[in-house]
Amino acid sequence: MKKKMESLFTFLVVLLPFLYQYKSPVSSISFGEFVLVPLALFFLFIDFKGTIRYLPFNGMYTYFGIALLMTLFAAIQPHFSFSSFITVFLRIIYYSILIYVAYQHFNIDYALKIAINLAILFSLYALLQFTVHRFSGIILPTVINKAWVFEAEAGLRLDYESYYRWTYRSSSLFLEPSYFAAFCSVGLSSSLFSLEENKNNFFKSLIISLGIVVSTSSAGLVILIINWFAYFYKMYFKSKRRITYKALLITITFVGFAIYVFSSSLAETLLARTATGGSFGQRVMRGFIISEHMNFQQKLIGVGINNLGDFVKYNGIITKYDEGPSMLNYASSMIGTYICSGIITLLFYLRFYIKSWFKKNNDVLSRVLILTLFFFFMIEMNSYTYRFAYFVIFIFALQRYISLKE
Repeated sequence: MKKKMESLFTFLVVLLPFLYQYKSPVSSISFGEFVLVPLALFFLFIDFKGTIRYLPFNGMYTYFGIALLMTLFAAIQPHFSFSSFITVFLRIIYYSILIYVAYQHFNIDYALKIAINLAILFSLYALLQFTVHRFSGIILPTVINKAWVFEAEAGLRLDYESYYRWTYRSSSLFLEPSYFAAFCSVGLSSSLFSLEENKNNFFKSLIISLGIVVSTSSAGLVILIINWFAYFYKMYFKSKRRITYKALLITITFVGFAIYVFSSSLAETLLARTATGGSFGQRVMRGFIISEHMNFQQKLIGVGINNLGDFVKYNGIITKYDEGPSMLNYASSMIGTYICSGIITLLFYLRFYIKSWFKKNNDVLSRVLILTLFFFFMIEMNSYTYRFAYFVIFIFALQRYISLKE
């Protein structure tokens, strides 16, 4: 019974980024979060019935605690909105529990197989989207049903005419190309650096990589660079293995397809987005401008979790990178943590990454995932979200797997 529930829990965690896009019976949480609630509470009850043990989370909960403490201090500021804070506070509690129970009940072997297979399926659909649009102009669906989409995620993404008014970008069954690329990054890393040798993994990695290429996600391009550089370094430099004719033939085919893609208008889109950083200005540069309006106390303790938008409105701050009232809170985790929780919290956040990287029970796969998560930390708003929890669960599970083998 417990094994079956752990398998179901693992399957739903791996599907979380996909299921998060859809609404649940509770309006404030996604379907992906909703279906995990009973399983997470069940495993939490089991764990607390037994002996409560110290589990190595690399300082993650310390970072969460410091962020919440700084927000208590920031709450006396005139701009502070308790309602803005409480929505994220509840998610901090939720993902704290999810990560805790996943440490002992997330089946990493099963999870990696699911991640690889799903990444292949989603990548094949992205390639189909690209091919169909390329030759017929038809836009294939990016969601199962528009009526089911979680409102917090939707925005303009369901209005294909507006969303693709400049250029078409494949995103498979995800609302954004960057969401698709982030999900596939785990499958790509897992296939390249699998815990078990599989002769088909190289070919699987190429399929996933091609899917990410046609998405034109600038984050996806960086993910490809991180993974393939680590792969060739490990396989042909560190271990000094010889390149086989089969691998060479497949690589040539991959390069040939890439040349075809880059000879189309898609190349201009991808390179332009990479050169400008995609939404880099709104995610990062805007945050640095806003931070210039903070006083010394605010730079130490922040303006409050999820209160960036309230701080901006209260002080009448306008930047050239603004993208409308619904995006006032949006900033990368790096600059967002500094503004909302102060430099002290940011240092504890960085400490978490350093401890995770230098932990002795790491392998190439876990370190590639840490590096990918750190990349998203610099350019995406992923703190206290499923995006952060998703990578962290895989990283902790891999580190636990290695420690148990030693």
